Amino acid sequence: MEYQIVNLVASATLKATLDLYNLAVSVPNIEYEPEQFPGAILKLKEPKVSMLLFKNGKVICSGASSEKEIELGIIKASRLIHEIQPKVKVLKKVEYTVVNLVATANLHQNLDLFHTALNLENVEYEPEQFPGAILRLDDPKITLLLFKNGKVICAGAKKEEDLKKGLEKAAKLISKVNKGVKAPAFAESMGIEIPKPAKVKAPVKTKKTVIKKTTKAKPKKTVKAKKAKAKPKKKAMKKPSKKKKKKKR
Repeated sequence: MEYQIVNLVASATLKATLDLYNLAVSVPNIEYEPEQFPGAILKLKEPKVSMLLFKNGKVICSGASSEKEIELGIIKASRLIHEIQPKVKVLKKVEYTVVNLVATANLHQNLDLFHTALNLENVEYEPEQFPGAILRLDDPKITLLLFKNGKVICAGAKKEEDLKKGLEKAAKLISKVNKGVKAPAFAESMGIEIPKPAKVKAPVKTKKTVIKKTTKAKPKKTVKAKKAKAKPKKKAMKKPSKKKKKKKR
């Protein structure tokens, strides 16, 4: 089975104590935030690897795609540290142990993850939380992520032999379970009958006769201004004239 190693994680030691604060101030590629994480992070461009540095001299290298890159990365890191802290010697031979090996592979077949989780032991599948199924093997002790399109991510192996063995074992189990599996395999295994959709005849299209309603235009109301009637003038009332009475003689 073809596979590709995408990440190697290895641990080593520089056999000396490190002043992480001094390194972070002197080297621009080192990040150190002791409040969040006790180690410093060193990132190298060539080879493209990342390293965790601890005060006791322990080093964890990740991101390498081969063991040669691990050796080159640790030697280059020891040289950088030696320039600032001469007590740390430059390593000529690197003693390291591979802690984790991550690889990708392809089964070249579609997988029914519901059916696989029901028929295989040590398989977890929760599509609401993660789109892939998790398969755990005891011998060799590795973990595999399975996806519907047949892609596989393998992690946990410490040797390449264990990686090959685990992938071959997983491929046999998965292909046996998914052989001739149809799309509704999960529902059938649970005893659920899936009704077939009824054929619906397409309705015959008929031309609709549209009747237009004609409405007579209502005449516009004209509002004539009413002439204000002149109010009749009140006749002035004449005061009665007082006539002088003639005295009788």
